[in-house]
Amino acid sequence: MSNKLVSQAETQHRALKLRIYPTKEQEILINKTFGCCRQIYNNRLFERNEFYEKVIRPEPDKKKQKALWKKAHFSSEKEMKEKFPYLAEVSSQALCSATMFAEQAYKNFFSSIKGKRAGAAVGKPKFKSKKSHDFSYRECMNVGLNWSERTVKVPKLGKVRFRHSGNKKGKLDFFL
Repeated sequence: MSNKLVSQAETQHRALKLRIYPTKEQEILINKTFGCCRQIYNNRLFERNEFYEKVIRPEPDKKKQKALWKKAHFSSEKEMKEKFPYLAEVSSQALCSATMFAEQAYKNFFSSIKGKRAGAAVGKPKFKSKKSHDFSYRECMNVGLNWSERTVKVPKLGKVRFRHSGNKKGKLDFFL
């Protein structure tokens, strides 16, 4: 079965871990992106937690709970950018991936409660902390990699110098 899936796939994606050397301006923009992604993720979790505690939990009927979830309106990325104008400074792809990760965390939580998720039970998603040192964001596109100049072109950042000693083959998904 897995051989069929591999043969039907158009492209194979590979992730590379690179050591980047940004300029001061790029470093500032990277830190802004970390903060904005953390804010988007935490706002998404906060909205869903509030909705769950105030609307879903008091409702005993499971069918009504499903209907309420379907009718729920959570703020869109566009509404968030209007509320917080500084979100427009950073890559929209990074914000979109933060939204996607928050959605997936909640889906995993509910499928775990229902017993539909394989593996260990998943607790309620936790908010991201500014004080932890595991900052990251994800760009959801192939980025331009120039091996001869040792630069990678990242949206909103431009060309950033990097160091890497591994394999140069294959396409690339970029993780910062």
